[in-house]
Amino acid sequence: MREAIRRFGRGTSGKTGRPDSFCRRSSSGRRELGVLMTAGLLLLSARLVQAQFTVLHRFSGPDGLGAYGSLTLSGSTLYGVTLGGGSSDAGTVFKINTDGTGFTFLHEFAGGATDGADPYGSLTLSGSTLYGATLGGGSSDAGTVFKINTDGTGFTLLHEFAGSDGAIPIGSLTLSGSTLYGTTVVGGSSDQGTVFSINTDGTGFTLLHEFSGPDGAWPSGSLTLSGSTLYGMTEYGGSNDYGTVFSINTDGTGFALLHEFSGPDGA
Repeated sequence: MREAIRRFGRGTSGKTGRPDSFCRRSSSGRRELGVLMTAGLLLLSARLVQAQFTVLHRFSGPDGLGAYGSLTLSGSTLYGVTLGGGSSDAGTVFKINTDGTGFTFLHEFAGGATDGADPYGSLTLSGSTLYGATLGGGSSDAGTVFKINTDGTGFTLLHEFAGSDGAIPIGSLTLSGSTLYGTTVVGGSSDQGTVFSINTDGTGFTLLHEFSGPDGAWPSGSLTLSGSTLYGMTEYGGSNDYGTVFSINTDGTGFALLHEFSGPDGA
């Protein structure tokens, strides 16, 4: 497993990250299309009524390795990311037609100060622009938020995390109007993770919440938006340190713990 995944365990809380659990939690998407996570990493199209499937693309490493997140569909084109592979083995953004033709790299990550590395989660589509995040890369190697056009042009780093403002963004970005919302698994004032917002042009980066432990720690997964309220979960924290469910307004006010897991009810 790549170093960026191993960095889940670098927080100051003393917890040890379990990257394999994140891999196992990947699941197939819609009834027609999905990703099967095996040693060979196959991209599949399944026709459930006829009980048959078709391999659309088999990743081999140079064209990507470790496809994570769900596929994003627009018309007859699917968009996705691979955690590794590509020319620098730092991950890729790709597209492929729903009939398996036209597999194309939109971007091959290189890492370092001017690019991201190890994209994780699904891409968020708005118009002809895709938005996503990487676990590593950027000036502090703490992860990035990026955008890229569906034709592969216009790749831009919208934000480079530095640790104090969050590190290692996990999950997909949630879009509302011209604002993206997301979480980082660590970083912030207590190194327990953050909730953030950023405009689609890269301006207005704001920390909406910095977790400290009793209020949750290590947020994972994507945020769910309803009206002006975001809902999410943390893997740890709360009164029993077994994780939480929380809500917070899009302006950062009104943070509340909706549930603190205790073990018998989940952990």
